[in-house]
Amino acid sequence: MNEVLLEQYGDAEHTLLAALMFHDRLVSRHIARIDVGLFFGVEARDLAARTLMQYQIDGGPCTGKLVDQINDQVSNDSQRARLLRCVLDLACTANYLVAGGVDWAIERLIDRRRDHDFECQFESLQNQMAGGKMQPARAAEVMTEIAGRFEDSPLSKTLRMSDLMDTDPADEVPDTVPTGLRWFDDAMAAGAIERGDKMVVSAPPGAGKTALALQLTLSMLESNVQKSALWAMGEMTPKHLRNRSLQCLSGMGIGLLKRSYEQLDKRQGDVKRQAVEHLRDIGNRLHFLQSPLTPATIEQQIIASGACWCVVDYLQLCRGDRATDSRLEELDGIVAALTRIAQIHRCVLILISDMPKGGMNKRDIFDAFKGTSEIGFMADLAYTGEVIGDEKDAQEVTVEWRCLKNRHGSQKDLHTRFDRNTQRFHEYGGAR
Repeated sequence: MNEVLLEQYGDAEHTLLAALMFHDRLVSRHIARIDVGLFFGVEARDLAARTLMQYQIDGGPCTGKLVDQINDQVSNDSQRARLLRCVLDLACTANYLVAGGVDWAIERLIDRRRDHDFECQFESLQNQMAGGKMQPARAAEVMTEIAGRFEDSPLSKTLRMSDLMDTDPADEVPDTVPTGLRWFDDAMAAGAIERGDKMVVSAPPGAGKTALALQLTLSMLESNVQKSALWAMGEMTPKHLRNRSLQCLSGMGIGLLKRSYEQLDKRQGDVKRQAVEHLRDIGNRLHFLQSPLTPATIEQQIIASGACWCVVDYLQLCRGDRATDSRLEELDGIVAALTRIAQIHRCVLILISDMPKGGMNKRDIFDAFKGTSEIGFMADLAYTGEVIGDEKDAQEVTVEWRCLKNRHGSQKDLHTRFDRNTQRFHEYGGAR
């Protein structure tokens, strides 16, 4: 069991250990909740025990003393080398720690400890029943008693229908995140995409799937001044994404944006300057997460940034939190993990996906996205894009976004024109 737990929760252990050893200010308010029992890895438990002892004796960590202690007390050469290598790795990790990431790690490990204790007691009951030492009826009673001591255990989550009848559906306002783009928001059943929804977008190269997600994100930040977004980038560099954002906000091509202000006429200079200042303003609420991308790192940064909106660009460049020999199994696990993250954190999740060969023009959601059929089950909204009736390399093209699924209402296609020069979409036939 420990090996499996280590695969699942290694990132959280690594984060918490790095904070304990090098950023005590980030864990000071949580120190009473941290004990060796939160760690499952052998080296992690050893280092945690030594570091927590330093907190008790010295009031905080001391790397020099820790290294001296390992050299003096660990006689096994290979074990000593592994511990010292861990200390070095944790020192590197510590440079990237933020308070929200440490909070995430602590909660994750506390949840794992609780679930582990619950599972162990459940296994013990099963063994007693199998050995004839306890009757099933009595085991059920004991299980109910145990569940009462675990606030979030599977048995304690049961609700009655009457618990949901305190409010009238007519009085419940949907928890939505409007983008401010009428042609998109009007296609949503609630007048805007709902928090916790998972939207998947796929299209051939050049149809603008990343541009669509970026325009929606920028417009959402403009329309919701208190909200923030996370962009998990698996392929594009931050500067490329910045340039595309400036194109979208300014309506200027990249050729003009790369000119100095002295090379632009007054109007062009004013437009560029305004776009730069505007992006600097909303950019305070747009966070980048660079590869490698895993569900654990994405969840950590959603918590750290307080994002209610997350774009994963793109799904097939993510890696799973646990090792597996099957890429299909890995992608299925990633989709399941991202689904859980969106639901728990009430975050709009936009997944950009590769399109498989032959996927264009198909209305079957299970054939439209590459690598995993789980997308068809998890998606609340699913769109595939196709360039219609235009030259493939034209600057402005018609893109039909076919809605393959809308869990909350009718499937409404998006009829758009895409200006590749400005990285903007507008409603086909409507005002720009």
